[in-house]
Amino acid sequence: MFTLCPPAPAGWILPVIKRDFHFPAGLFVFGLCCSAVSLPAQINSWTNPRSAGWESASWSLGVLPGTNQTILITNADWKAVGITPATAQDFAQTLSIASLTISSPTNSFNTLLLNFAGPDRPLVIGVDSNSPGTLTIDSSSAVEMFSSGLIVNNALGTNSSRLGTFEVDGTFSENESSKVTAGFLDVGGSYNLTNSVVSSGSEFINGTFNQQGGTNVGTVDMKSGGRYNLFDGVVQGSVALNDDIAGVFYQWGGTNFGGLGLGGAGVYQLSGGLLVPGDLEVGPPSLSPLSFGAGVLVQTGGTNNAGRITMGVGSYSLDGGVLTASSLELPTVSDRHGSYGSLFDQSGGYFTSGFIGMSGTYDTRFGFQPATYNLSGGELDTPAITMTMGLVKQTGGINRVGNLTLDWISSYVMKGGLLVVTNLTQNGETAFSLVGSIQQSGGTNEVLGTLFVGGNSSYDFTNGLLVADDIQLTGQAVFLHVGGSFAGLDNILLAGGSWAERTSGDQLGQLGLGAGTSSNSFLDLPPGPCVLSFANSSGVAWSNTATLTIEGWNGSVSGGGIHQIYFGNHSNGLNNSQLAQVWFQNPAGMSGNYPAAILPTGEIVPSGSLVMKRAGGDLEFNWSGHFTLQTSTNVAGPYEDITTVTNFYTHPPVDPRRFFRLAP
Repeated sequence: MFTLCPPAPAGWILPVIKRDFHFPAGLFVFGLCCSAVSLPAQINSWTNPRSAGWESASWSLGVLPGTNQTILITNADWKAVGITPATAQDFAQTLSIASLTISSPTNSFNTLLLNFAGPDRPLVIGVDSNSPGTLTIDSSSAVEMFSSGLIVNNALGTNSSRLGTFEVDGTFSENESSKVTAGFLDVGGSYNLTNSVVSSGSEFINGTFNQQGGTNVGTVDMKSGGRYNLFDGVVQGSVALNDDIAGVFYQWGGTNFGGLGLGGAGVYQLSGGLLVPGDLEVGPPSLSPLSFGAGVLVQTGGTNNAGRITMGVGSYSLDGGVLTASSLELPTVSDRHGSYGSLFDQSGGYFTSGFIGMSGTYDTRFGFQPATYNLSGGELDTPAITMTMGLVKQTGGINRVGNLTLDWISSYVMKGGLLVVTNLTQNGETAFSLVGSIQQSGGTNEVLGTLFVGGNSSYDFTNGLLVADDIQLTGQAVFLHVGGSFAGLDNILLAGGSWAERTSGDQLGQLGLGAGTSSNSFLDLPPGPCVLSFANSSGVAWSNTATLTIEGWNGSVSGGGIHQIYFGNHSNGLNNSQLAQVWFQNPAGMSGNYPAAILPTGEIVPSGSLVMKRAGGDLEFNWSGHFTLQTSTNVAGPYEDITTVTNFYTHPPVDPRRFFRLAP
């Protein structure tokens, strides 16, 4: 007996001839078996111009959808093809197909409606990666899911090649506890997720993804023109905005768990909800020649619980909400034109970080390019900020920091707000002409521990309030006091540094002298009137190698002039050893250095200088220190003592000439 297969359709592999020798004796059978390696998908198109059920007799092949069929819902008119609980129960074999395309001609709109068929009885498209599925929803077409299931067996191959398709160029709405599973998803139109689950390895968003609830499991890859709106629900996987031209991810609520990549020109805006991105890099370390911008993260609300935040060619703008991070690092970054410092901008909200590190650069073409932190509002709370070529600009808000350290040419510019710091250290730099500084022209700076200014840096105080118990100036450092008010003890240690007073004076704490890189410290007075008062400093230890030089003094050697410097209010405000370490440089127009003397009021004045002025018709003489006034009619002498006066003498000009001098 012979059995023959029907003719093979075009494209099939020819049958394999098989022999079977296990028949009864005397019977020989020769058979041909129709075994094909692959079968072409049959096209089965919807033909009904009206809405009807999936299982209705409206298909071009005259049979219901089935395995190895390409299903097309592409004919004209406005309609929905529905898969219902009855379809899933009575026609389950129709829910496994090779591919599905939904498109609409002009003036038409086609919809596939999965209507409460049950998420555990899904529509399955494709078999596996060897026979991947294809689902295409063209523009002016839609899929609507209510408590139903969908599986698209597609996958990404080598070099992200597409094995199958799940492309939404129209509208895909997933509602009411539905479940969608796929290897990847392309959204060029709209995908709407509400109270359901979508699980795909990768989601490429060129269109709009709206999530009102439910869970999205997978990698959300934002492409050019793409927009993701997370209003509620959970994104569980990661979000990538890494392309040179990337989209925008808006989080209005809900929770986003997993990684967040901002290595391209994308924008992530957090206005509500919870973001848990792990370690976060904002912007790439450099821009490629094809890049159209840098990564941006804008936070106006919600909570971002991040790990380590590293700023690249991009920016983080914090205007509201809560940001927590294990650390924030603002390193040197570069674009196609050169290197420059990174940027963090806070105008509101609350930010707490375990550490903040800032490191800018010096470019020979563009000069100093600092890593910058702008604080204009909100609160910053961190145990440490360390800057190397960094810049903090504070115009408002509150900065609570443990140790604030400025190295090299770093600067802190304070125009408003509140800075509360345990220790504020400006180390400066002595090897270059560039200088760092602390510039306070407003706000309140409260230093709980030590305010240290060293190198060739400066503290420029022009307005606001400075609360400090311990101010130390070393090296060539300068404290420039132009305005503002002091509070606290304000004890000052000069160890080679300078205090430049440019106000009418103030009440300060005790003054100490230390041995720094230079043994000589300076006190510089303004041209106008100034009364500068230090607390009694006789009990403060002064280095025996240090000196204090007073510049610009133009007072009265008998006290009470336009320049007055006090130590306490008695002659014991400085001890004799300390007094011997104080010198006046060119006082009151006189040339040279003069030792200091202390008056009974605690005022110190130049010693060993004799000052004369006319008072009516008489001559008045003033001097300080333990000296005796002598007079003679001859410049060469002999001189005689005027023993009836102490540091003051009035002489009527009765002689043609008379000379005066001081003798020890």
